[in-house]
Amino acid sequence: MAAKLTIEDGCHSNDVLTRLCTLRRNDQLCDVVLEVMGHNVPAHRSVLACSSKFFMELFAADKDCSQRHFKLDHIDYDSFMVLIDFMYLSRLEVTGDRVRSVYKAARFLKLKKVVSACVNFLTENLTPFNCIGIRSFADKHSDEKFTACVDSFIQKHLSDVLEKSPDAHQLPTIKVDIMGVEAFDLPSIEEKNLCHLVVEWLKGSLNNNLTISDLADNPSALYLTGNNDLQDCLDLEFEKEEDDVVRRGIVEDYKKMHQKQNKRKLMIKDPSEVALDVPLSVCTTSPPTWEVLASKMVQEHKCVCVAALHSSLIIITMKLHPRPSSPASTNGNESDTSAFNGHSPSLSPRLSTDKGCCLIPLAQMNNARCGLGVARLNDKLVAMGGYDRGECVDSVEVFDVSTNSWSELPKLLTARGRFDATQIDDCLYACGGSNGASELNSAECFNSTLNKWLALPDMASNRSNAGVVALNGKVYAVGGWNGSSLASCEVYDPDTDAWTSIASLKYGRSQAAVCAYGGCIYAVGGCDAWKCLASAERYNPETDEWTSIASAGTPRRGAGVQVFNDKLYVVGGNDGQSCLSSVEIFDPVSHSWSFGPTLNVARANVGVSVIQDRLFAVGGFSGKLFLNSIEYLPIDGKQWCVYVPNENKKLVAATSVHSLNGDFDDEALKSENGCHSECTVAALNGVEVE
Repeated sequence: MAAKLTIEDGCHSNDVLTRLCTLRRNDQLCDVVLEVMGHNVPAHRSVLACSSKFFMELFAADKDCSQRHFKLDHIDYDSFMVLIDFMYLSRLEVTGDRVRSVYKAARFLKLKKVVSACVNFLTENLTPFNCIGIRSFADKHSDEKFTACVDSFIQKHLSDVLEKSPDAHQLPTIKVDIMGVEAFDLPSIEEKNLCHLVVEWLKGSLNNNLTISDLADNPSALYLTGNNDLQDCLDLEFEKEEDDVVRRGIVEDYKKMHQKQNKRKLMIKDPSEVALDVPLSVCTTSPPTWEVLASKMVQEHKCVCVAALHSSLIIITMKLHPRPSSPASTNGNESDTSAFNGHSPSLSPRLSTDKGCCLIPLAQMNNARCGLGVARLNDKLVAMGGYDRGECVDSVEVFDVSTNSWSELPKLLTARGRFDATQIDDCLYACGGSNGASELNSAECFNSTLNKWLALPDMASNRSNAGVVALNGKVYAVGGWNGSSLASCEVYDPDTDAWTSIASLKYGRSQAAVCAYGGCIYAVGGCDAWKCLASAERYNPETDEWTSIASAGTPRRGAGVQVFNDKLYVVGGNDGQSCLSSVEIFDPVSHSWSFGPTLNVARANVGVSVIQDRLFAVGGFSGKLFLNSIEYLPIDGKQWCVYVPNENKKLVAATSVHSLNGDFDDEALKSENGCHSECTVAALNGVEVE
């Protein structure tokens, strides 16, 4: 056997890169020049492309390497020189005051290790003095993990932050008086739930043309309604003479205090276009966020929180005005005249999260689901399949509105995502979709009597992202995707157990929102290839013909649609650039579109269904997160809700109690506790995307 000579030089790689760096500094053997802030920086393509994904993409676009000079905008020269040395020498050293600038440049050049090291340095060196400024910096760059680390620090050190941070002292402070908390509830209040409600009220106030400065100028008095939302007492009206005299007196006194105050108007049309007049406001390309960062009870009846309103930070202070434990009057004819001297009596549901609570978040699904099937079965909400982080699932779960709980149903025969589902009588139908590798032509039916899924005949075409809807006892599959957007449609007849083709759509539509109304089928939006559509069309089964109808105001794919209040509500979706929280409403009588109340969170590939006079939006993708949350629109169609009202029996005697659909469940009224003691406080968002 011939002898072998093996040489391993552990220093060779470093020596080569060091010599290359020397060549670069002397402009020797360089094949590219980078212009940064007027400075020309010679370099070697191969070294940069192997170190930075940004440069790999930049140079790959110049296939014949004919371009020698590249101008880089929006990057700091000093930080760039630090990073180009790192790409050659694998070593970086900067002072702490330059870390933010290096972080920005590293994100631009897609140097993940440097970005991660900068984040670690900044979070390890957080103090109550600098954390607000760093939080605004992190949010400006849409860095979720960075932002989450800073938020955690602020929550742990909130008192010191509010006392020591100069940036916190510059934030606008909104003062809120909240009426409607029973005195016996105060010891068990979860202040963060209160803060979330106030943030939702602030979000809704933008539609009333108020600026943050307007709201910061004068304290706002809010009343907690039976639907567990907050209303400005200036807008509160009483419809019945027998409304509680104490409550009426509080509201009227507050209105008198504000008669001479002139609230200015804010030119805001949509919450996604908020231009808050605060010093630390920033603009991002990410979906708007409305969240509570940190909260704390600072006195017996007072709490404070730091919140983000579309990337702008504010401070909210809340003072609770509990109803006295003794009646306001003995004869029922006199009201407490000290309504606004700091001890306001009030009536409301209770807010604690232990036994007897009323402010209960809607229960989350056991799995985050996007591109799922949603349908109604036996007056319950069923969520089927879908995908989470790209993995298609076969699990099925059902939501019982009366108990605010999810339970499992038998699994699908085939794991499927990017599909749609519908219901006929006591059967559910799941058709097409994707198993993660290919489009499906299979379909299955859940028979609730047998409590099992049964295979159906295959469709004529493989199709994912098709619209599936029931009409006149038949199941229709509309459009979809199979390598390209499909215009073809087919119908399944349970009586003959067979699929047949029907007239094709006027346009190929994948991810269209499809529903049935008035004996016709409506297909709204979707996409043709990757172009989002605003157009819509209607199918008449009697003539087997599709006709165009008025286009929606916003192109959208992956929206949900259901008939609600005799109109078509098109919910969420994606416009090709970002996930949407907007809702559009089509009136079949006037053939016109209008905008409805926005969702609490953007949802693309969302499932929707109407249960007990409430329009539910289920799961989806927010642009950042796969969602396991749900929300609903009550029958009044005013505001999407994430809490379940559940009044205690003794409160019913004092107030007019309303459930989600306007009439509280009789069984709930019979309960002494009025709610489930094992409920857990659930966040609105679901699973973070890696």
